[in-house]
Amino acid sequence: MTPSQLRFAPSAEGRIAYDDLAPTTASHERVFLCAPSLGDTRAEYRAIAPELAQRGRVLSMDLPGHGESDTTFTRYDADALADTMIATLDHAGVERAVLVGCSVSGGAAIVAAARAPERVEGLVLLAPFTRKARGEYALGLLMGALFGGPWAGSVWSSYYRSLYKRTRPEDLEAHIDSLRAMLRDPARRRALVATIRGSKGPVQARRASVKAPTEIVFGSKDPDFSSPADEARILCEAIGAHAQSALLDGLGHYPHVEAPSAVLARIDVLLARLDERSSPVARSAS
Repeated sequence: MTPSQLRFAPSAEGRIAYDDLAPTTASHERVFLCAPSLGDTRAEYRAIAPELAQRGRVLSMDLPGHGESDTTFTRYDADALADTMIATLDHAGVERAVLVGCSVSGGAAIVAAARAPERVEGLVLLAPFTRKARGEYALGLLMGALFGGPWAGSVWSSYYRSLYKRTRPEDLEAHIDSLRAMLRDPARRRALVATIRGSKGPVQARRASVKAPTEIVFGSKDPDFSSPADEARILCEAIGAHAQSALLDGLGHYPHVEAPSAVLARIDVLLARLDERSSPVARSAS
């Protein structure tokens, strides 16, 4: 397998770290931009990035203040995260990509697709947060208390484990150790809390503006949602006819880590739709 290259994309408030993994076949021109959930790093995509490289070039980014990205950012809402996605594409010289976003990054991918439709070929939304929660402000204060201090690594580790419901990957504890090490840095703890507190309102307002073909994937046992099935249905209806969803049985908040092959199968469904859309017959019909 071709090794990935670590790169840093400049943005308005700091640099975004991302891995650039070349496609395994030169004929594959499609590009995937993968953005992780909050409190995680680009290594969240360690299981599916090599598989995606069989389908195109893969860019896996760290969120602002997370992983190896700079801690100089002051904004962590969905609009700001969408800005960093576009900045990463710019630095990589990519005009158009399939955005793959998990959790909070799924919401940011929606914002990016609504604001810059010419840059987004398709969307893969993995357990995305897309609606403003009741009591969001109070929840943000609570999360700040839980994850703002030196105990954050231990608290986050316990919470993070609870998000895996059917299958825990063999390297889960090693990955958690890396997250715990990240959260020893007070600046990265502040970034985590700020990302948690970022309002989902901008995402909710832009869902209906998404025109890119969209694949939505939830785990049926995701504890971050009172009803993952309802969440998938509501989002699918909000985006419209070019969105479709899948509920993967028994999985938690990270379906692409628990069951990479199942998520890749859903991505392949999206890619088939994109290929059909770009075929000469489809173009002439439009």
